[in-house]
Amino acid sequence: MQKEVIEATLHDEHGIHVAFEKTQVIYIERPTGIGKSFADKMDEDNFFEATLGFTISPGPLNSGIVFIPGPGRGGLPNAFIQAVEDTVRRTLEEGLYGWSVTDCIVEVTAAGYWDATSTGGDFRGLTPLLLMEALKKASTEVYEPLNAFELDFPEPLLGKILAILSKVEARVTDTPISENAISRLRGLIPVRTTFDFERSIPNLTQGEGVFIAEFSGYQKVQGVIPTRPRTDNNPLNKEEYLRRTLRRAS
Repeated sequence: MQKEVIEATLHDEHGIHVAFEKTQVIYIERPTGIGKSFADKMDEDNFFEATLGFTISPGPLNSGIVFIPGPGRGGLPNAFIQAVEDTVRRTLEEGLYGWSVTDCIVEVTAAGYWDATSTGGDFRGLTPLLLMEALKKASTEVYEPLNAFELDFPEPLLGKILAILSKVEARVTDTPISENAISRLRGLIPVRTTFDFERSIPNLTQGEGVFIAEFSGYQKVQGVIPTRPRTDNNPLNKEEYLRRTLRRAS
């Protein structure tokens, strides 16, 4: 409804014709285990003048990304550490399934550089490869957003409403309340089914329903895991990543 209002307003008041894409659900990823990676600047298959090691592990719920330079930072200059941290956070915007990775702890377990030749670019280039290697070993689970909802409707429709809520994978969390022939339900509903359900309320309740929903957290995805296309240089594919990254740096 908000899209339709914005579209009409832009057209009527400013003469601007716009079209909105279908609303998309944004999922998140959380690591399920511990993953480690390491590359030495002397390794033949390391094309960057940098030594780095990472450990990635699950963090507390709603903690975001916790970055720990660690005792193995090897006396890196602050500029190099900052380059690593910035790249860690940017890289984790796209996890194993393409969704932002959160609630994790990333620790630098080893670090080294050449005084004369190493640059921040070396650490920015190596970090995505090693971080995603560690994340792949740790594995991730995908979570979908939930809305908490409150729905008021005529009491005789209770059975019908409960059946439809089950179909849209909602669950009622409180005992139904009825007063003055109006029933009220509270519960949780996936964001991906909220939009269509909300649109159906007027027909379901003969225009007498009131539906309110707001974000209330996440639940683990069951069944087919949704994915999102990558927009970076795909550090999950080392050959492709190196080809694109080294070509861009040359």
